Amino acid sequence: MLAYDWTYDSSTDRPMEQRFHITYRALSRTPMSWRDEVLAAAKRIADTETRPLLVCLSGGIDSEVLARAFMELGVQFTALTVEFTDGTNAHDIAYADKFCQRHGIKQEIMKLDPAYHFAQGIDRWVKAGYEAYSFYRYMQLYLVERAERMGCVSVHGGGTDCQTYFTHDDEICFKQNPGLICVLQWMQRKNSRHYPYFFTSTPEMCAAYQQIDVIETLLRNPDYFRSATKSSVSLEKQIVMHALWPGMETRDKYTGFEFLQQQADVKAAEMARLFPHLGKKYFPIRLVRQQLGLKPL
Repeated sequence: MLAYDWTYDSSTDRPMEQRFHITYRALSRTPMSWRDEVLAAAKRIADTETRPLLVCLSGGIDSEVLARAFMELGVQFTALTVEFTDGTNAHDIAYADKFCQRHGIKQEIMKLDPAYHFAQGIDRWVKAGYEAYSFYRYMQLYLVERAERMGCVSVHGGGTDCQTYFTHDDEICFKQNPGLICVLQWMQRKNSRHYPYFFTSTPEMCAAYQQIDVIETLLRNPDYFRSATKSSVSLEKQIVMHALWPGMETRDKYTGFEFLQQQADVKAAEMARLFPHLGKKYFPIRLVRQQLGLKPL
């Protein structure tokens, strides 16, 4: 359940632009509002799956919106929250804990030792053939593996990196790298279905997001994304989510990894040496809209 098809050639004799491709599927119908598309995608998952649902709830707003969508539909689920044993993500998971307590949601806590994760845990996945720079991609593998062992289907609030825009060569783009496909490869090999990128579940959801008034206005202004977005934090996305789900508590933007950045940087440099053929690629919104079948801005 993805809005796009992907191909990746891991050989190193061609530029990344020629080896990694994401092609969005054309719209099959007129998109509803983005909020309604989120609910429709959640309903489709609930109607499709026979195994219990496990919603990965980090404490951030992406995963809370996902949980709220299932709650609004009356769909039962268990929340899966990763707790770092050294307490470095305590700020983030406090929101997840509070949310589950307030709404009576069963919560499964998955304890993870960050030191082990960086020293040995990632190496296990690398030896199995999964290639990524970002340790977050390996975290996704832990989550789907845990869900599979529990006999559940996991749903993650991923896919919002396609809603984080940058101006590159005077064009508004989102950027991505082949690490995206690690969890998709795992699912293929295990012949198992999970939903790691909920917010790019359908072409209609992707199109509906771009048609939100404030987003559409900003997508006409390359200068905004030239200066406003220097990281993975998307201020306009946060504004949209809080406006459409006004019951959410406002919070500082944390990933849970702030205190691990030095370790993360060292590991990322190691991964870059190990996988020199990986690299980021920019995908122009102009091309994405053409593939979806949307009118040019």
